[in-house]
Amino acid sequence: AVALTSPATVALFMGTSPVWALVWEERFGKHSAHRYLAAVMALAGVAVLILPSLQLRSAEWTGNLVALAASVLWTLFSRQCQTLGSSMSGLELTGQAFWRAGVLLIPFALIEVATRGVRWNGPTMGLQVYAILFSGLLGFALWNDALRVWPTSRVFLFGNLIPVTTMVFAHFFLGDPVTANFWISLGFILTAVLVGQADWRRILSSRWSPGD
Repeated sequence: AVALTSPATVALFMGTSPVWALVWEERFGKHSAHRYLAAVMALAGVAVLILPSLQLRSAEWTGNLVALAASVLWTLFSRQCQTLGSSMSGLELTGQAFWRAGVLLIPFALIEVATRGVRWNGPTMGLQVYAILFSGLLGFALWNDALRVWPTSRVFLFGNLIPVTTMVFAHFFLGDPVTANFWISLGFILTAVLVGQADWRRILSSRWSPGD
C-alpha cells in the first residue's frame, strides 16, 4: 500500500482499526448502536480519500483498497495476539510471530532478490537495523504487552497518533503534499473513534440524572 499511495494515507487507513475492533467486540449487542454509527463515520472518512481517485486503473485507488484491507487484517491479527497473550509475554509472542512470518516469506524474498537485486549502503543498513530492533521487536513487544491488559479497541486508540505523525514526517522528509481531503478524512475517523469509545450510557445517565 505504501508503494502505491502515500505513507500518510496508509497510516490514516490504519487509524480506522479501532472502529473495526469495537464492532467486532460488540457484534450485535444491546448497546452497540453507537459502535455502528462510528463504523459509518469511519467509512465516510475512507470515502473522502478514495472517491477522488475513483479510477479502476489508478495505482492510488489500488493502494487505498490494499490499505483498507490491511487495517481489517491488522485488527484480526491483534485480536489473535490478545488471545495468545494470556500464555506468552509480549516479547515471546513477537518473536514467535516474526520467525514464522520470515519462513513463509522466504520464497517471495528470493524471487524479489533474483528479479530486482539488492543494493546495500549506509542509510539502507541503518534503516534495516532501526526497523528490526525498534519498529519490529521493541514496538511489537510493547504493543502485545498492552493487548494483554486492555481491550483491542482501546489499544488501537493510541494508534491514531500514527496518521498525524506520519503525515508530518512524510511532508517534511518525503515532500508529500497535505491535502484538504486528508484533514477532512482525519476528522471523520478521529470522531468515529471517539464516538465508538465513549461510554454513552454513563454520559447520558449522568447528564439526565434526577439530581441535575
